[in-house]
This record gives sequence, C-alpha cells and structure tokens, in this order.
Amino acid sequence: MKKIIQTIIFLFLIGCKENNLKNKISNLLDESILTGRESIMFDSVCNGYDSLIILPPYSNIDKIETKFKVNLSKIKNTNTNVRDEVILFVFMKNREVVEFTTIPPKSYSFDTDTIKIYSKGHSFRINKGENLFKDVIIISD
Repeated sequence: MKKIIQTIIFLFLIGCKENNLKNKISNLLDESILTGRESIMFDSVCNGYDSLIILPPYSNIDKIETKFKVNLSKIKNTNTNVRDEVILFVFMKNREVVEFTTIPPKSYSFDTDTIKIYSKGHSFRINKGENLFKDVIIISD
C-alpha cells in the first residue's frame, strides 16, 4: 500500500512539473511576441540543462537517439512519431533528458526542417507575419 501511495505521489509531481514547464514556455513565447522582441532564449524556463532539442510532429525518437548519441528513453511514451498536434521540447544535461514537455503550436510554429541540438543560451529569431500571432515562426540562427 505504501508503494502505491508513493507511486501516485511521484506521478503527480512529474505531471505538475511538466505542466509548469509547459506554462513557462508558452508564457515566454506569448510575452516575447506581444512585446515585439526579435529573439528568444529558453534559459529561464528550465534549470540544470546544457542543451535543448525541439522535436516537430512525427519525430522518430529512436532515429534521433542514434543520430545524436543521446538517451531519450524518458520521452518514448510521448508517441511523438504519430502525433501532429504538438512540438516536443527536450531539455538535456550530458545527453540525458532533464525535463521535457509538449507544446501545442497555437498560431506560432518552429522551423524544424533540420533537427539540431542547441546549446544553453542559444538565441532563436522570431519571424512575424502581418498580424501579431499569425504566421509567427521561431527560427534558429
């Protein structure tokens, strides 16, 4: 019984942590677009990471693990390879997942033609369309 309660508490804490990260990223994106910033960094949303991978819909986790020699076992249950409604943010330290979350694209999207590992401190350029939240693309420089 004690192990069941511990497991429930553990799963609850992981869920809260993911929702908190998701809110931080969404708020940072929205604030950056609303205030007219030309670039954005994700350093303030996660502590203790040294790199970031932003995975588009339909990403094949096994191929990414092999290509970049990283351990993504913590995110394999996200079913990213069959989902088209989310972008997956994976924060890593020493090629291991520290935190991750899925972000719905809303009205902004990410230039994810080429999947890369970005170092902490990487600046992404915000490319806006005519309307505030229409055709906003976050681009890696």
